[in-house]
Parts: sequence; C-alpha cells; structure tokens
Amino acid sequence: MRSDRERLLDMRYVLVHGYFDVDLDIVWATVQNDLPPVRRAVATILECIES
Repeated sequence: MRSDRERLLDMRYVLVHGYFDVDLDIVWATVQNDLPPVRRAVATILECIES
C-alpha cells in the first residue's frame, strides 16, 4: 500500500506531465476531500517551526 505522501507525489506527477489525461472530477474531489487535512497539517507544522 502506498503512503499518503507517495500518493500525493503521484498525483502531482500526473497533473504536471499527464495534463491531457487528467480527470477533472478526480482533481475536484481531491481538492474538496483530501486537501483540507493536508492544509491543516502543513499549517500545524509551520506553526511549530515558527515558534
């Protein structure tokens, strides 16, 4: 099973290099469902670094 980090990098690769094959419904679902927890985690990490 691939880690969340590996899956994130895989999606980035598809978006950058396979833009003609990108399914916009999948991208939108990812933005709506998967990105908010990542954003919160990054914000928490940045807060720890800054303090």
